[in-house]
Amino acid sequence: MNGITDAEMNILNAIFEKSLTMREISIKTKKNMNTVKTLVYRLIKKGFVKCEKNDYPCKYRSNIEKDEIVTEKIENLVNNFFNGNIKEFQDYVSKRINKK
Repeated sequence: MNGITDAEMNILNAIFEKSLTMREISIKTKKNMNTVKTLVYRLIKKGFVKCEKNDYPCKYRSNIEKDEIVTEKIENLVNNFFNGNIKEFQDYVSKRINKK
């Protein structure tokens, strides 16, 4: 899952709950159609998005659960900034939340 850009993540967030057409993705993400097409096709190539071909126009859905991406992103964060120490990460987050 490494290699999902922020822009691609924005597309995935739009389709996690419900399959959408390119136009619906464009509206939901507030991105122009050319950008949406580029990002969706990249995600298809990477295997993260699938076209539901029985629909017209084609609707796109995520091939991956949001939880899988969140888990991997957190693991990467913990490994990169806290040397893999989940307790240190939890303490850090707890302190930040309590500051507010």
